[in-house]
Amino acid sequence: MKKCLIFQPIGLGDILFVQGIVEHLIKNGYEVHFPVHKFYFSLVKEYIVKNNLIWHNENGKYPLSEHYGKEQEASVGEDIYLPLTFADCYSRTQPMISKYFYMNIPVDDWRKGFDVQRKLDKEKELIKKYNLKGRYIIVNKQFNMPELKKKREINIESNLHIHEMSYEEDLKNGFTLFDWIGALENAEEVHTVGTSVSYLVDKYCINNKIYCYERRLPGQDRTYHEEIHLVHRNPNWIYMD
Repeated sequence: MKKCLIFQPIGLGDILFVQGIVEHLIKNGYEVHFPVHKFYFSLVKEYIVKNNLIWHNENGKYPLSEHYGKEQEASVGEDIYLPLTFADCYSRTQPMISKYFYMNIPVDDWRKGFDVQRKLDKEKELIKKYNLKGRYIIVNKQFNMPELKKKREINIESNLHIHEMSYEEDLKNGFTLFDWIGALENAEEVHTVGTSVSYLVDKYCINNKIYCYERRLPGQDRTYHEEIHLVHRNPNWIYMD
């Protein structure tokens, strides 16, 4: 079987978004090899499983590894190397969408490219641990993982229970980001910066009020927030400054 090596090791949102491209490649007869940052490897390997998609730790061994990290696409016989990380050279103002431009693939509903293999017992455990019952609001301020250094200021006034997501707390309690799906689905509102959480919200939050905030700190210039409405496919989004 012909092979494809993808260079898109970070971040998790990007990795989820390009699964539409992965699905396209698999349908066209490729075995897709997808190395990711060690921070994400065990997570995606366990929760995102499909035939002919092989996850690798970025520091491991895989086909076409001699090309990995280079900016130029390469082919060896029928095998190909795709540097999706550098696709933004096609559109600096739309760096996410450009990954599909690069492949000459329509920017369709990327959410159809994968399903999370959910662990419903862990989702229920998380809901119980954080007391997420009845009507509640979930807030995610963190972005730029795996650095985990930045938080957007999001202030909400409500009589409902408000829970702020924390990677550090989840790590201590044995939860992954994907274990949040059930809690996100059931939330009255979800407020999140445009980061990996927003991709799960986009895919799984059908009946909620969902708010997306630019991932920037006070005083920073606007980011590529204007592109997000092209990336998201959920009609319930409300975009905040």
